[in-house]
Amino acid sequence: MARLLLSSLFFLFFVVTSVAQTIITVDSVVATRPIRAGLQIAGETTICPGSITALKVEGQYARYQWDTGQETPNLTVYKPGTYTVTVTTAGGCQLTGSVTVRYATGPCL
Repeated sequence: MARLLLSSLFFLFFVVTSVAQTIITVDSVVATRPIRAGLQIAGETTICPGSITALKVEGQYARYQWDTGQETPNLTVYKPGTYTVTVTTAGGCQLTGSVTVRYATGPCL
């Protein structure tokens, strides 16, 4: 039975293909596309008082659950704070990500 060990720093997979007494055969495969660690949330994280921003979970998932109760990939934000979303993949795995929205420190135009 082959085991897959992942080194996410170098995007290199090591597959143990056989183990016979003290001899271990290892093959390596380089990933053809980058591996993203964690959940990606897009959107402007600096707002002016009285304005809004839209946050969006990048990628397609089976289920979305924001800490505000919203169950969609998008969240409209009206005030500063940390917003957390948990997504569930089609296979049942869960990923959680957070983003902090702050008021602008300089003048707002």
